[in-house]
Amino acid sequence: MRRNSLTQKALSYFVIFLLYIFYCTMGNLYIFLPPLLGLFFILFAHALRNNKIIHLTLIIAMLLWLDCERGMPFGGMIVYFLLLYAVIFIPLSFLLKKKVSIFCIGFCYLGLFFLLGMIGNYGATSSGWFIFGIFTYYACIEGLIVGILKI
Repeated sequence: MRRNSLTQKALSYFVIFLLYIFYCTMGNLYIFLPPLLGLFFILFAHALRNNKIIHLTLIIAMLLWLDCERGMPFGGMIVYFLLLYAVIFIPLSFLLKKKVSIFCIGFCYLGLFFLLGMIGNYGATSSGWFIFGIFTYYACIEGLIVGILKI
């Protein structure tokens, strides 16, 4: 009997999506769990560059879930990732050739901090610096994850 690899891939992507939903739920309970935005941006950029539509669809679904769960504008992270890809990732990939992912994680969280600052008017208040500290922690943790996975 022949197995259908497309069904197995779809099932594995669905399981990955369910695991991400569980991870997001745990991330709401425990603030020390990063939302994996930097990792998603790296995977988003690689899927966009290599024309992997299935991977791109899964990442977009996860970003839409994150938008809905965090109370952000619907599709805002996708627009932000496309802008970050065009403005930061492509020029850095021409300049550095390797290790672009570590810089992109930092730019991802730094840009998100400024974007949320413009939307929420955090500015230089104490809550703004706390959020900046949390984003720095998230960027460091995701940098370690990307370094270990060698993406």
